[in-house]
Amino acid sequence: MKNIVQFPDTNAIQETAALWLARLDRGEMSHTQRQELQEWLESDTRHRQALNEMAQLWGQMDALAVLAELFPLQAVNHSERSRPRLSPLAWLREHTLGAAATFAVSASLVMGMVFLLNGSPAEMVPVGSEPVELVYQTELGKQSTAELKDGSTMVLNTRSQARVRFDERERAVFLESGEAHFKVAKNPQIPFVVYAGNGQVRAVGTAFSVRIDAEKVNVMVSEGTVKVVAGIKPGDRQEAQVSANHALQTITLSERGVANYRESIEAYTYIEPEQLTHKLAWKSGKWIFEGETLAAVIAEANRYTTDKIEITDPAIAGLRVGGYFDVGDVAVLLKTLEAGFGIKVSHPRDGLIELSYRNDAYPYYQ
Repeated sequence: MKNIVQFPDTNAIQETAALWLARLDRGEMSHTQRQELQEWLESDTRHRQALNEMAQLWGQMDALAVLAELFPLQAVNHSERSRPRLSPLAWLREHTLGAAATFAVSASLVMGMVFLLNGSPAEMVPVGSEPVELVYQTELGKQSTAELKDGSTMVLNTRSQARVRFDERERAVFLESGEAHFKVAKNPQIPFVVYAGNGQVRAVGTAFSVRIDAEKVNVMVSEGTVKVVAGIKPGDRQEAQVSANHALQTITLSERGVANYRESIEAYTYIEPEQLTHKLAWKSGKWIFEGETLAAVIAEANRYTTDKIEITDPAIAGLRVGGYFDVGDVAVLLKTLEAGFGIKVSHPRDGLIELSYRNDAYPYYQ
């Protein structure tokens, strides 16, 4: 069973110290950032102590050498030097770090990684050289953005979960539920691969989204080119495993390409630029419907509510719906369907909403 450790919003000093340590370790600090770090360290004696202790705790003393250019570090007392180092996961059990969204770290890893958020995007602080795995989650009705350690960006939609594991061969993301959009940093030597359902999407530097609906996976390319491979058993990662699978199917999708697969690739097509913009509107907090069927609209709405919305009258399932809404605002959507589309919305019991034909709405169905 996988254990997930979630991060309550506490210990702001440790959180900020960890973020500065990550920047120092990467060696990518600008002159302005160096000035900001110096001001932060000088504003409170606890700041310098927290940064020094965290570097020792995680074995990142090389990063502190950068500080010698700014000012000498205070000596660390004997008790801190002799203190046994904790793994990041053990440290999390003692200390809690702030987070701006429901992100988590798998507790079953051989090597740990602390995932920190200070608003958006996120920064990851590695410990050791072995590959690690992070688990990202979003709650009902929420979207969250994470900046991955290679510079790629992942945006998770409502009720989504993904595992991220990078190594020297592959930048792997395992989308386990929901929907994610990826803006991939270019690195021809290490492909970026998203595993979802019985397939994978391979990219080098591009932008695309992957969505899991029941057993079906939808792939949509907003920039560049990806390779969609279907017929891969969940967990197959090695090229030898993929090549040995006789059901393997592969297509290449370029910008505005859309594909669906289950056990095999079922369909693929290309959509208009405006349609692409509408389908990605959730990233900007909007729902844009222009001619989708009522069945499709309700399927989307059900992803954002704990209630179950059902269409009880087949006659209205194919009704075409248009409108702009705040993403996840199911109440306003239902009121609009009632007022403008001749649909009866009823609540037979708690947790269930039924949509049916309204007797006085004949003009809508001519």
